[in-house]
Amino acid sequence: DYLSQYNKLDYKSCDKRPIQFICGHVFAEKKCKQRVEEIFRNIILFTYRKDFTSPLDSVSKKTGKPKKLNTDFGWGCMIRCGQMMLANALLIHLKRVIFNKNFNALSMSGVEESDVYENLEKEVISKFLDNKCGKESPFSIKEITDQGLECFK
Repeated sequence: DYLSQYNKLDYKSCDKRPIQFICGHVFAEKKCKQRVEEIFRNIILFTYRKDFTSPLDSVSKKTGKPKKLNTDFGWGCMIRCGQMMLANALLIHLKRVIFNKNFNALSMSGVEESDVYENLEKEVISKFLDNKCGKESPFSIKEITDQGLECFK
């Protein structure tokens, strides 16, 4: 589980600093491990993918011949990091916009806030899917690399 890496963090440092910021959340209390874990459970994470069409070619070290890549392992880490930052920033921003503009409408309609946020999260994630392209998924790794290749022709 991805939280295991965060369990190794030294949470005693939370006691030494009066205020900390993590992913847009402010921590001013003495004990913050539980809140940090809760935040990390709700962060959108992307990882390496395989078996998808890569827009990049590679050269085989054994044969010296060109080969088509079908994974982003070894070259996609910075793009995936950028995707995670953008996805989480969009989610935080859109949640605030929806909550601030529609608070009264949501509370009067009986729609659960968690349902709205879950649908919003699915919509944000759909913009990063690797198996779709173009306007449907403008932040997919294929779209990002296509734009990069176009810029550096």
